[in-house]
Amino acid sequence: GVSCLCPAGVITNIAEHIRYFGTTTSPRAPALPVVEASVVGDLVVDAIVEDRFLVLTTPEVGDEIAERAADIDRYVRSKSQSAE
Repeated sequence: GVSCLCPAGVITNIAEHIRYFGTTTSPRAPALPVVEASVVGDLVVDAIVEDRFLVLTTPEVGDEIAERAADIDRYVRSKSQSAE
């Protein structure tokens, strides 16, 4: 089987390793709850054992995915406008 992890909100040290080229800006991410990496690891193991495809770190991630899937163009426009 194959499982797909949507890693939104996972506490990592990725931001410490970002390299900037040109004008620097703050990374943008959806306002979602944060989850410890060990909790996400358990979710991944459960998904593999249960043969589930999609692993969501929090229920709110599902809402974000559903909004995006409903109308991708509207979703992109709304996120672009909120960034301005």
